[in-house]
Amino acid sequence: MFDSDGGFSDGFWQQAGNDWVLKMSGTTPDGKSASSTSIYSFVDARTMTFQSIDHEVGGIQLPDSAPVTIVRQPPTAEPAE
Repeated sequence: MFDSDGGFSDGFWQQAGNDWVLKMSGTTPDGKSASSTSIYSFVDARTMTFQSIDHEVGGIQLPDSAPVTIVRQPPTAEPAE
């Protein structure tokens, strides 16, 4: 992955039951090393959670993110003409 400020990273995806785990490492735009683990958990056909853990930038451990719930919404009906 590349960002518009010059940072870059790569990662490895691994399935763990109903979860997908992404372990990434890279470099920030100012040259610091960075790494994190992202966990994507499928709750049902419409719902998943995401959480970033083990996040480190420049050798400093950062707090884990709170889990975020993502819900797929059904398409909206087109207005009748």
